[in-house]
Amino acid sequence: MSNRIQHELTPAQVADMLDYLNPDCDHDEWKTIGMAVHAWNSGHIGKDLWQQWSMGGEKFNSNAKKAIDSSWKGFCTGRGIGIGTLVKTAMDAGYRFSKGEVHNESCPLSLAKEKAEQQKQGRPLRGDF
Repeated sequence: MSNRIQHELTPAQVADMLDYLNPDCDHDEWKTIGMAVHAWNSGHIGKDLWQQWSMGGEKFNSNAKKAIDSSWKGFCTGRGIGIGTLVKTAMDAGYRFSKGEVHNESCPLSLAKEKAEQQKQGRPLRGDF
């Protein structure tokens, strides 16, 4: 995936996407969401957003805080999970970009939106981005 999408998404957009997702999802999905956020921003901004989202779940407790810290330190990039994973998952849950956020068809955000829509409708993908 292009690194360009990482720089085009703002913390507010990532937080909005997370708001569409259930923080009480199963552990594997929870970690996948964390990896996607980490791929977007591996610093404190990404970690804070993931932790804030996680805190919204009923499962969150002191052990969850420890799991966030240890998982975040162990996340690596380049394992096939990127910010596009979060974009697609959020779009599958109902998130939509506003018209002002998508500028043209070659924009990675447009490509992410198109990919999510194609997968949702079972159409073949135009190619990975």
